[in-house]
Amino acid sequence: MYIYLLVMIKFRTLIIIGFFALQCINPSLAQYDNTPFLHHLPQDSSKINSLYLSFETLNFLKNNEYSSYIADGYTLFGSQFLPYFSYFAASKVRVNAGIYLQKDFGNDKFTAIEPYFSIKLSRKNFHLIFGNLEGSLNHKLIEPLYDFERVLNDRQEFGFQAMVDREKFFGEVWVNWENTIYKGDPVQEEIAGGLSIDKKFNLGKLEISIPLQLFVYHRGGQIDSSPNHLLTRVNATAGVNLNLPLGNFIESINGSAYYINSINGDSKTSNDQRQPPAGPVFPSLPQYPEASKGDTLVYGEGNGFYANAGLNLKHNLNLMASFWIADNFASPKGGQLYPSETSSYKKAGLIVSRRTLIIARIFHDWYLMDNVIFTTRVEPYWDLNTNAFEFAFGFYLNYRPEFLLWRNK
Repeated sequence: MYIYLLVMIKFRTLIIIGFFALQCINPSLAQYDNTPFLHHLPQDSSKINSLYLSFETLNFLKNNEYSSYIADGYTLFGSQFLPYFSYFAASKVRVNAGIYLQKDFGNDKFTAIEPYFSIKLSRKNFHLIFGNLEGSLNHKLIEPLYDFERVLNDRQEFGFQAMVDREKFFGEVWVNWENTIYKGDPVQEEIAGGLSIDKKFNLGKLEISIPLQLFVYHRGGQIDSSPNHLLTRVNATAGVNLNLPLGNFIESINGSAYYINSINGDSKTSNDQRQPPAGPVFPSLPQYPEASKGDTLVYGEGNGFYANAGLNLKHNLNLMASFWIADNFASPKGGQLYPSETSSYKKAGLIVSRRTLIIARIFHDWYLMDNVIFTTRVEPYWDLNTNAFEFAFGFYLNYRPEFLLWRNK
């Protein structure tokens, strides 16, 4: 598979160089900015013995115009609402309690009604969180490991989180307990978690960061009655991010390059059975020479290479080009375009071992006020295996006010 990557990179070089040349920057460049969507609850010594009421609202419309074999086309359209109280018991203790609501438009019922509770303990730049995590996009995982859409349809995380957050260093380890079980339950427990590290330094004006990321998904248990096998999936990546401030209309050029590995195992599946089933081309996929129809998941080891190149322009306008090449890659929570296993409902079980994509991205954040942000995203992509050209776009409105209710003077 490594020889394949080298050969593919060689044959695609002219295409990639031409595409990235349009961006006017080095092709080995950054993951895009999700700041408007982050759920971050800082400690504040000026708020000791104070009670605040906060609201986090996200209104969203994301439309995927996909009709290929690897992902379905659909629309996510709705609102999220999180009202919560925050009590700053001390300079090192913050307690949050509220309720999380989600309403998908066109559905008479709420998609989610969940309690929200967390305790955050802090000492200088070190933080511990129990309960609802500062999760989702806060983990800073790259898109092949964590799909942006999960902030729209799977945002809440529960468990334990430890963070070190300094100016030049970010480190985090977390456990998200997705499904708990009791004796005799017909389903398995599900646990996800990982490690995210980002070390920054400067070479003159050039800003460099080295990210290391690990994500683990486990499904199993010893007290359930489920016939399903124990399943563990691991993704690990190492990369480099570059950012060069310029000023004027082009504020900076930036980019990233990552090597990603995936390990996918089933406790009851032998090594001989863990590869995508061999055989003739799947009949409905004449343009996919490596496509096959299987009744199992992608097993064994896979890998991928992910590169981004971007321009940050004035008025919060960002342009980026991305390149993805992978073989037998799987990611339990990653973006739907990247894995070798389809996420399509009607084509479930389809495995397309080799994936090669070029993605363009146009992002714009409009700050109406400090706590009101309207975001527009357009993301066309080109599948080099099939010459398919498809796109997605989205509109998002984040509103996050905060009100002082009581202070003990």
